[in-house]
Amino acid sequence: MERTKREPFRTSDLYLAAALAAEGFKLLGLEPNPQNHNLKIFLFEDAPDLRKIVAKFLSDTLSINVRSYLASWRELRRQINY
Repeated sequence: MERTKREPFRTSDLYLAAALAAEGFKLLGLEPNPQNHNLKIFLFEDAPDLRKIVAKFLSDTLSINVRSYLASWRELRRQINY
């Protein structure tokens, strides 16, 4: 059976990207934001639980390790030269 490749999950929200990274989702890379060339879009490998984490983050119900979150935020910020 041929496995179909999933499209990566994209977000330009640094805080959401930091939460996803802290939760262990794989960052595939960055790409320029076509609407604002000063910003980047974070690409994450799509996974079954990723959408649940996004929904919890957006509804302010995500419980996360603060140190992991801050470490992820700093690393992503460094990557985009914020």
